[in-house]
Amino acid sequence: MSAILFLLFFAFTLTASFFRPLVGVFSYTIFSVMAPQMSVWGEPSLPYIMLLAVATVIGFVFTKGPKFPPNTAAMVFMIALFAWIAITTQFAIFPDQAQKHLTLTSKMMMMTILMATLVNTRDRQHALVWVFMIAVGYHIAWAALTGVASGGNGIVMGDFSTQFKSSNPFSRVAILAVPMLYILYKTSASHHIRLASLAGMLTSVMAVFVSGSRGGFLALAVLAGFAWLKSDRKILTAVLFAAAGYAIMTFAPDNQLERIGQIRDFEEVSSAQQRFQVWGYGWEIAKQNPITGGGFEVFRGNDFQKVHAAHSIYFELLGEHGFVGFGIFALMIGAMFLNMLKVLKLTRGKPEWMWERTTAEAIIIALLAFLAGGVTINQAFWQPVYVIYALAIALYARVRNELGEKAPKQQKSSGVATAGATAPAYGTESFDNGGFKAQRKMRRRRYTRS
Repeated sequence: MSAILFLLFFAFTLTASFFRPLVGVFSYTIFSVMAPQMSVWGEPSLPYIMLLAVATVIGFVFTKGPKFPPNTAAMVFMIALFAWIAITTQFAIFPDQAQKHLTLTSKMMMMTILMATLVNTRDRQHALVWVFMIAVGYHIAWAALTGVASGGNGIVMGDFSTQFKSSNPFSRVAILAVPMLYILYKTSASHHIRLASLAGMLTSVMAVFVSGSRGGFLALAVLAGFAWLKSDRKILTAVLFAAAGYAIMTFAPDNQLERIGQIRDFEEVSSAQQRFQVWGYGWEIAKQNPITGGGFEVFRGNDFQKVHAAHSIYFELLGEHGFVGFGIFALMIGAMFLNMLKVLKLTRGKPEWMWERTTAEAIIIALLAFLAGGVTINQAFWQPVYVIYALAIALYARVRNELGEKAPKQQKSSGVATAGATAPAYGTESFDNGGFKAQRKMRRRRYTRS
């Protein structure tokens, strides 16, 4: 029965992608992150993701809509990185494996560019946040259920048939879920959605902790630090964090406490020694091939204890794509940070642009957490974080076009709302936090009078 329902859903999304490429990029996110085909079939015989990508590209070419990517520095660097990994593959030390890796990465980056092009309104960007959370929320719910079933004594991870079957990738995607849920919590007019988002954030944080991933712990520390900096009550927040830390250290299973202790005694852990060795291997490859690196899958040549993963996005980029590839990646991430800071500057003092401010803050948090976790985890080319990249590029392009210094003044028309400042709220209340407070006061007054 599940196979029939899956095939019906896939047939619908595939057909819709030809006529509505936006449906295609959303469906691609579901199938690549949530991966329902893996849950149903295990190793499916049909290339479902590739078919969706082809249908989306065809729909993008032959239907009406935006045809050119956003003109931002981050998009320029992303396209440059796309071109550079194709060049480095031609000089790869393991050409066959590198070509297969390039095919998968090219599909992801092409769909990311289409995504950033098509989600050009507030409604579409908000929908992308929801699609991302549906895809990621499935794995978090799975982890919560399995964690409860094991009494917290096992290593918690996502669906065993997907890419999140190990703790490291699961902890990273759970970390990315927290800032996306923060958007829904801050901007939703529905009380139920706000409560569900808050519960999701708490569940994600606990899932990262019980995942046992050291990279997840580092990213979690970044989230906590940013939350403390953004808090209006820093002393109270620090006390709450301290109380939560004490509760975790008191009631957590012993195996999780051992994992935390390994961060403190990093140099004394055998897995840490493996990381130092593989980082050294990546550095040597980068020095020997400073321009192109060794290409995708170069860490297959590391014979030390058969460790064939980079265990760091930074040494992964250096070893596989050289200092040039690393530099392009750094410029792309730096441009995104600057773009989000520009969004915060342009929307300051404009309560009707609260959604954009909140989303910019969430993207900054997500990028910081990803970079922190990337110290000990590889996968620089990873689908979930590229959804965040697409959202960042599209958000900045829209805000810049509507609020930038050269943007035309908004004209009063026949009541058609623009994609930004005058767009209606999601629900019946304003995105302005003051609007939320005013509505709550009015409800309390009605309740008291009754």
